[in-house]
Amino acid sequence: MKRMLFGMVVLLGVLGLAQPTACDVVSDAAVNAVIGAGFVTKNTPMNRKDIQGYGTMCSRRKDKILVQVVLLPGVTDKGMNLQDLLKQETQDATQDSSSKTKITVTPQKGLGDEAFSTTFETSEAPIKFSHVAVRKGKTVFFVQVFNTTDPLADALKLAKGGVSRLP
Repeated sequence: MKRMLFGMVVLLGVLGLAQPTACDVVSDAAVNAVIGAGFVTKNTPMNRKDIQGYGTMCSRRKDKILVQVVLLPGVTDKGMNLQDLLKQETQDATQDSSSKTKITVTPQKGLGDEAFSTTFETSEAPIKFSHVAVRKGKTVFFVQVFNTTDPLADALKLAKGGVSRLP
């Protein structure tokens, strides 16, 4: 009896510690509500030095519309914080873009422990891109939406649903 009880406690502990993937955090159903049915999903594990962390990336594409989610559990244990990650990404995007690119960073309240949105717009190419970065506990996740009518509203909607799925 004690063995069985101990086994159940261990199993429940392991299940409680299991981290969701990026595709779990922002579900197919949530993406379907934003971009419609018929998208292609790709879930990719990440463990690269240039990301300075590990996690998963989930891409969903339908024609020119792309929704991408990156989930980095425990990244704050590695000395990274959300503002630094967002600042680095903004600097990288600015270097890769022309002077005609407009980048707007806005704190977002009501999402996790800390959240920011970044909107990229350029007059040179017809690309609309918004990015929402959220930290909940030690986990950081990013929602990127390309080429919808309102990418910021769509990214915020997906991020709000994703926060509720994090441990």
